[in-house]
Amino acid sequence: MGEETVFVNSVRRQVLIDRHREAISEMEGSISNTFMAKDVDHPRLQAMLDELHEESEQQRIQSTVDLIVKDPIFSAQCLQDAIIDHLCLLRENSGIEIATLQMHCIGVYRRVNSLYEAAINHHMSITELREVSVKLLDTIIHPKEALFGSLSLSEAVPCTLARQEFVIDTIKAIRLLDHDSEWADLSNPDFLPRSLEEPLADLPDEEQAEERKFRCSDYVRSQFYRALFLDYFSIDELDPSETKDYVTILDWFCAIRDTPHLFPFMQGQSAEQKNYRLIKLIDKFIQINELYQRVEDGRTKSAFHRQFPELTSREILKLLAKEKYPPMKVDEVFITSTLLCPFSAFVNWIQEKHATVDFVLPPEPQRRSPNSESARQVRR
Repeated sequence: MGEETVFVNSVRRQVLIDRHREAISEMEGSISNTFMAKDVDHPRLQAMLDELHEESEQQRIQSTVDLIVKDPIFSAQCLQDAIIDHLCLLRENSGIEIATLQMHCIGVYRRVNSLYEAAINHHMSITELREVSVKLLDTIIHPKEALFGSLSLSEAVPCTLARQEFVIDTIKAIRLLDHDSEWADLSNPDFLPRSLEEPLADLPDEEQAEERKFRCSDYVRSQFYRALFLDYFSIDELDPSETKDYVTILDWFCAIRDTPHLFPFMQGQSAEQKNYRLIKLIDKFIQINELYQRVEDGRTKSAFHRQFPELTSREILKLLAKEKYPPMKVDEVFITSTLLCPFSAFVNWIQEKHATVDFVLPPEPQRRSPNSESARQVRR
């Protein structure tokens, strides 16, 4: 087909769409959140919505969704504009009644909503649905495997701007919870294993107390992460049914926030310590995702590293550190894709890392410690 023919067809298509745009736009604009609800109180409306579940209607709805995704002209549009244009063409070519097109339009929105909710456990409003890009719709219909720690994660996690704002607001709200300012253990606040306790004996009393406090906090932190990443997520310990309880990592975090006593690594602590640990845990997940994406980025971009595919992540990180390889950009998109990663995908990822002995826990940011020379000598 020549360029001239393509141009003529494009112009003709637009003329046909414009012929019905006013009526179709008015009809589409009358659709409200009531039509998106799972349960409707109005019996007549519910009966109409039930008709959308008939097999023949479901096939027509899916056909429309597939056509919108496949049509290259719609690729740069939002779902609302694509639906209106498509319904205009249906009206022109088949003479379908406006009322029938309205129910079909509702069916398309409801189908997209159900697909999105299944992906990341979020029921969209009609405003969100209208703003969904056709590109995002393609991701929802043809999902890519979400791989934690992979550069492809953000592309595999479907997310609207409204959902991204919700995720960021949720994390901000968690950070505002009453929490402690350092690691502590309510059940045994002064415990240190003998290997860490004995070297302190030669320090002056004041320095000993300060160094001991630092070591206790450091020990509590390390034990917490060990109990979580090595024990809780162990394939021999984590019940597979528990993995299915949470759609995304964010859902798991929210469950910890709401019922921390149900999680073994949170038990026996004060409310402030539980909140503090949850905040640190969120940061650690983001750190882990960034670290492993950096490893993948280094492997793919560096010809030197591609020569040694057998190197472990830890070994790659050492090479990247020597080269002063920059960290990945951690912005709101990165944070959102991390937290909306399917929880089951993360569980599979970390258990695979355990099996291959390739799990690296990122170091903590620089922690405060005593500055005395004698304390530094003891730590050496």
